[in-house]
Amino acid sequence: MKKKAIFTLITCSVAALFLICVLAVGLSENGFGLGTLFHEAQEGWDKSEGQSREYTWDPAETEVTGLKIDWVNGKIDVKVGSDNMIRITEQSAHGELKEDHQLKLSGSDGTLRIKWGKDLLFFNIFENRRKDLTVEVPQAVAEALEELSCSNTSGQITVSGFTAKEMNVSSTSGDVELKNLKLSEDLDANTTSGKVSVENTALSGEVNVSTTSGEISLSSVQAEKANLDTVSGAVSYNGSAREFDASTVSAAVRAELLSCPEEADLDSVSGCLTLVIPENSGFEVDYSSVSGNFTSDFPVTMSSGKSGRAKYSSGSASFQFSTTSGDMQVLQK
Repeated sequence: MKKKAIFTLITCSVAALFLICVLAVGLSENGFGLGTLFHEAQEGWDKSEGQSREYTWDPAETEVTGLKIDWVNGKIDVKVGSDNMIRITEQSAHGELKEDHQLKLSGSDGTLRIKWGKDLLFFNIFENRRKDLTVEVPQAVAEALEELSCSNTSGQITVSGFTAKEMNVSSTSGDVELKNLKLSEDLDANTTSGKVSVENTALSGEVNVSTTSGEISLSSVQAEKANLDTVSGAVSYNGSAREFDASTVSAAVRAELLSCPEEADLDSVSGCLTLVIPENSGFEVDYSSVSGNFTSDFPVTMSSGKSGRAKYSSGSASFQFSTTSGDMQVLQK
């Protein structure tokens, strides 16, 4: 017992000494960056007082058919530039950009890769080295990309003006704004605690958008298929889609389509479901709710009760509505 007590005492002493050392380092580095984090929260994301660095990449010397961005903390703006060079600018929120804090550029197999810098996310979080990133791409490159991929841990992402084959954009904590895009295949966009908005975008494949606690808003979007999923954010869609699928737990879904979709599936636990479509050749709706009601602007034949089936004209299009406590409606545009 005596040896065990001595061993325990030594172990606790070593652990205490280690914690004291960690605390001392943390305080010397501005409280593990928490002081800086508080400063940024007070002044907002728009203010950056630190050093900036600009990098260039000549696509005439090294062909660029793909762009891949991996970032950690800060706003990202990817847009079309005015000259023939790809221009990359990183702007530190505070202080200088030391060599080991600068971004890394690399290119292989036609893909230009832009990385935050250090590989260890753990240390970046404690240092709180927030950097904003701006990437300007020549028009010719923006119109010929095979793939554009952009991921961020904390911060807003904005991408505009690109013509590409496919695009994948994700942020853990931050809004995602996509606009003026033309894609020959799919668009994937997601964030955990931010809003996703897509404007004036046309694609031949699928648009897949998901959030946990953020709103989903798509305006003037043309897609073959739309898949929209969120837990607590409202969903709104304006445009066209041959197939439309949207679900949310505690918010409403509203889709205004330019033409009647062949298939539509709308789900919510406690939100209202609304589908707005123009005159069409007919549709059939399978609806189900515990306490919500189904209504339609179109003259449908329907069963009575909270769950049932409604048919308009030929019934060629197939719709499904499901809620627990929200109303369901098909409105005429």
